[in-house]
Amino acid sequence: MLGYSRIESNLNEIRRSIVQGTKSKILSKQDRQPVHDLASFVQDLYIAAEFKKPVATVIDKQEIDSIHRIFRDDMAIVLEALLGAVHA
Repeated sequence: MLGYSRIESNLNEIRRSIVQGTKSKILSKQDRQPVHDLASFVQDLYIAAEFKKPVATVIDKQEIDSIHRIFRDDMAIVLEALLGAVHA
């Protein structure tokens, strides 16, 4: 049986990479929540892919405008493409 502990380090790396992909090292209170939500959303997608199961998440997909405002261009392009491939 596949366990969560097997992918825990990958989930931590996903969150770390997303947080480090922001334009600013110090996020405003307004930007902290969208970054947290996006990291959680991408982690949910990873879990679904890893276990080959559909995923249910309570986190809304982020608006593309906020992604480009908060994240560096290279990270924003990757996140935009990933979110564009998600069917809600």
